[in-house]
Amino acid sequence: MADGLFENMIENNKDNYSNISHTSAGIYVFGGERPTDEAIKVMAEEGIDISQYRSKGLTEKMVEDADVVFVMTKNHKNYMRNSYPSASEKIFTLKEYAYGKEDDIIDPFGEGMEVYRKVKEDIKDALEEILQKMRG
Repeated sequence: MADGLFENMIENNKDNYSNISHTSAGIYVFGGERPTDEAIKVMAEEGIDISQYRSKGLTEKMVEDADVVFVMTKNHKNYMRNSYPSASEKIFTLKEYAYGKEDDIIDPFGEGMEVYRKVKEDIKDALEEILQKMRG
């Protein structure tokens, strides 16, 4: 959901964010997995189609090439910093980078539509804040 939201925000503001590139990858994923039906439906409510998205696993090169790495939880952040110590200064939880506080965005997997909607709004709000900071 985060990648779909971020892509949409950048596309809708090309003049301000034309220099931003991004990718999405997971720590604990097998490549090629599709989004959950709930994620697809919640994003469709935003007018964003993520149905063709397929997961990919994180690689060391992705971390090396990134200017900043966003993760959803403190556990992800700790794992990433331990796994990629040379990149630890550029790894943040989404809410930490957005608001300066290290809060988690929960994984809605296995939860109902309302939880997916709440998580989508949490992600969307944080990404909007981050883009405002990037814009200066």
